[in-house]
Amino acid sequence: MSSAVERFAARLEDLEQRVACLEARQRGRDELRVAALVALAASTPSLTFTAVSAIRHAEQAAPELLAALRAAGVDRPRTLGRWLRTVQQTPVAGLRVECQGKNGDGALWVFRSAP
Repeated sequence: MSSAVERFAARLEDLEQRVACLEARQRGRDELRVAALVALAASTPSLTFTAVSAIRHAEQAAPELLAALRAAGVDRPRTLGRWLRTVQQTPVAGLRVECQGKNGDGALWVFRSAP
């Protein structure tokens, strides 16, 4: 085998390993975010909330929610709000989050049962 083919094969193997690593990291992040969404839904059952109020509640009274939000990297109001916007209407664990409008603190969110 020529050296060019050997280098190509080695590079291809390296790229395949990197892709596998990135896919595993994404799966892990997705699992953490599902856990955060479930924890958020459990702490706000049928209640309308803002990202600000959810973070405040987590910091003051729901350490398990705060831990889940931190693990998912959505433990600040702006990042939580942006993330909720991206996952709204997507069924997760039998639930979906919906935007109900806005107030002075930002978007108003509520969890609903997914059909």
